Amino acid sequence: MLNYRKKMIRICMTSFMAVSMLAGCGTADKAAAANGPGGEDGVFTIAYAPNESTTESADARNGLANDLSEALGCEVEEIQASDYNAIIEALRTGKADMAYMGSQALALGVERTDLEPIVMKAEEGDVKIIHESGAIPAEAMVVGEHVTQETRDRLTEFLTSYDNEDYFTDVIKVPGARFIECDMSDYKEIIELNKIINEF
Repeated sequence: MLNYRKKMIRICMTSFMAVSMLAGCGTADKAAAANGPGGEDGVFTIAYAPNESTTESADARNGLANDLSEALGCEVEEIQASDYNAIIEALRTGKADMAYMGSQALALGVERTDLEPIVMKAEEGDVKIIHESGAIPAEAMVVGEHVTQETRDRLTEFLTSYDNEDYFTDVIKVPGARFIECDMSDYKEIIELNKIINEF
């Protein structure tokens, strides 16, 4: 009887350890997925404002989504936000991972969440001067604070080499434009100007 009990205890302990190990693997897999480009749901989401979400630009946006999906190894979807405030909120809450926005919207977004520009539009002679301020930087692709550094690096590499002319013509509305790498320092002056304006 004593041997039977020992055997049962060993079987139970072995079963418990096996189940614990499998549960741990599931947790590790979920953690790895949550840190991947698509987050917990495995989907990387790009938010667009209505002026970038036109029917005419659908094929070009889908082209970027398909190419980016291949580069990131996860599904990429688009959402259309009602305005830049909605885009900023989607980035803040993790409902969007990346968005294309102008420098003023970026300055507003920095006040509300920890977003980061990774690439900006570039074209010949793309410099705008306001009085004695520095140049106003171009529109940028920004990512939410929840996007990992590894994903940011992969996005930057993908976007700076992206050359789908239809995307730049139909979505960005600048034939011949491309993305170049940028960071928060490129937007420092416009962010400071926005703070000054908001103090009035």
